Order: sequence, then structure tokens, then C-alpha cells
Amino acid sequence: MELEIRRIKFLEDKFSRGEKATANLRCLTQSSSASALTQERRMLSHRMSRKLSEKERESLFVEWGIDLNTKMRRLKLARQLWSKPDNIDHVTRSAYLVANLLSFIEMGHVPSEDIRNLKLEPKQHGNL
Repeated sequence: MELEIRRIKFLEDKFSRGEKATANLRCLTQSSSASALTQERRMLSHRMSRKLSEKERESLFVEWGIDLNTKMRRLKLARQLWSKPDNIDHVTRSAYLVANLLSFIEMGHVPSEDIRNLKLEPKQHGNL
């Protein structure tokens, strides 16, 4: 958890000073990071419909303060994930939900291994 918080704060600091960051030999900019974040949120939103039952989704919406009568609830929830890096409870809940959606853990079970070193990058398609 602390590693993820440090990573988020590092990127915020770099971008606030107008500097560029690199990851996996790629230059990260604010626009490329925003684009990747949007793509990741869409992916998490789609996973919610496949991985969770309607009852589980409704429970999550209530837990995260999303009205059940609104549209695009899954995307609203995905946008709330990792939005408060200074709140350890929020970060823990975000990590737990993302780990569940990516099949690292099952809902209601405590993770048995350390998931801090996993990379959540989209797979590259085609020949590079």
C-alpha cells in the first residue's frame, strides 16, 4: 500500500513541476497518463459487470456513496478508485476492489500474498 501511495505522490510531484517521468523505457506525460488512466477505468468498469453479481455491485455503489438511480454507476465507481492517496482507508478499499476485479483475490477473503509488485499495464497487441 505504501509503495502505491509513494508512486502516486511521485508522479503528482513530477507533473506539477512540469517534468517528465519514465516507466519501462517510455516517456510519461500528463496526457499519456490521463489516457492510460481513462483506459484503465473503462477496463475496471467492464470487469465489474462480468466479475460481480448485481447484488455485489449494488452493495459497492452504496458503500462508495453512489446513488443506485444514477446512470454510469460502474464508471463513477472506477473514477473514485485511488482518488484520495492521503486517505489510507480509501487506498485500502481501492486496492481490495481492484485486486478482486483483476482476480488476485476473491471478495470476502484476505489476500494471502503480497500484491504490491504486480504491474497493471494493458497488454500490447500486434507486433512491436
